[in-house]
Amino acid sequence: MPRACPACGRPNSDQAARCLYCTEPFGAAAPDESIEATVLVSKRHLIILAPQEDGRPDRERLQSIAEVLGLTSFDARLALRTKRYRFLRKVEGREEASEISSRLERLGVKHLKLSEADVEALPIRSVRWLRFHGGHLELHFSDKGSVTMSYPDILLLVRGEIARERHHERRLATTRGASQSLTPGLRLLLFDKSATATAELDPELFDWSALEEWQSSSTPINFQRLIDEILHRAGGAQLDRGFDLEPLVLSRSGVESTIEALLEGSMRLEGVTYDNEAQFRFYGRWRYLVARATTGGERN
Repeated sequence: MPRACPACGRPNSDQAARCLYCTEPFGAAAPDESIEATVLVSKRHLIILAPQEDGRPDRERLQSIAEVLGLTSFDARLALRTKRYRFLRKVEGREEASEISSRLERLGVKHLKLSEADVEALPIRSVRWLRFHGGHLELHFSDKGSVTMSYPDILLLVRGEIARERHHERRLATTRGASQSLTPGLRLLLFDKSATATAELDPELFDWSALEEWQSSSTPINFQRLIDEILHRAGGAQLDRGFDLEPLVLSRSGVESTIEALLEGSMRLEGVTYDNEAQFRFYGRWRYLVARATTGGERN
């Protein structure tokens, strides 16, 4: 799991010697660090900014909002003009989150407060193949399990592009430690109203036979056709593409073997592969909790 840099707070590999972003060196982990991290995650809360009716507050109100959000007035003004839900802040405890939420409410700022533990508790399973039926979608997972989703119960599809880079971890912040971009990927998260199965589709591992005569030789085309077919059958489902507008946050990748296979062994690249898969899954899960809370479903 990624760990936060003590200097800039961004997630890094738990094996990295230095922060990938600010090059701050990581000290030796304390014996009880993992226990403390578990406690903190269970208490932390997320502040999610919602689209605002009034995105142009007067100067005095803007300064007050900026103070609560911990932003400059310029950044606060940009944040308030958002047309989508945005992860804004992570706070360490329920009391602090409640205080910030109350202040934002008094200032008329629309937002949601989510428990990070609820976000992290949502399991994600990789989809190997699926079948369309008259009233439901049949999903089969890589771990051999399966589940059905009725079309009216499908709530949210989260689509995102995955960035991959090679980094020389031991030579970060040097001219020889420059990254090398690799072939990007696509991901789709599929949520039903109860989140009994959070399904993740990786096009590189997926069987496209469900498209039947609509299947093509192009993965991006197949990917979009599958999304279109699900949305057509699940008329009430939402499609979210906001992840592609998020700032890029990389962590150590778990797809080394896939990259090697793509290279067919003809090239041996030095360094370690990093991607933003962890960021995508984090985004998709909190976005689902927002969708469920804002469509009259059970709140977390």
